[in-house]
Amino acid sequence: MTQAPTLDGLSKEEIRETLNEVRMPFSVAVWGSTNYFNMGSIIRTSHSFLAKEIFLVDIPGGFYKKATMGTHKWENLFKVNSEEFLRLADKRPIIAFEKREGLDGKDLQYFQYPQDPILLFGCEKEGVPQHLLEKAADIVYIPMWGLHNDFNLAVAVGMALYDWRLKKERKL
Repeated sequence: MTQAPTLDGLSKEEIRETLNEVRMPFSVAVWGSTNYFNMGSIIRTSHSFLAKEIFLVDIPGGFYKKATMGTHKWENLFKVNSEEFLRLADKRPIIAFEKREGLDGKDLQYFQYPQDPILLFGCEKEGVPQHLLEKAADIVYIPMWGLHNDFNLAVAVGMALYDWRLKKERKL
């Protein structure tokens, strides 16, 4: 289990720099979410898995800072539009999490992550937009069996990050 380094007495900038040395080789991106509490929870969860960076793509507002439990202060957050996101993503593989009818997605339980992926999630109502799905290296869905057709966004991000970490640990 990865332990956080000792951070007593360090400034916010020094904490961020120290954490950057132990961050995991994956990033999180969320497109278009309007649920401020979910966004705060996603930042907190991304911090717990030491994501390299978090992209807030075409997010009309912000996030609920209390829901991050203060972790937003130490994270590499980038509030960008879709074009900037794709430019920053450069040649990194984008893995889009989407469960829309008609998409040829891969079941998460069998999916193997590429090196240094960006895990992309869409907003609660619309999912990942087509122009970003077209740039994805893979489309993945999280299977479910209940009556609703999707998970809460923050829950889906948490499941995906846990899955990434579990599969990475098994390869070590």
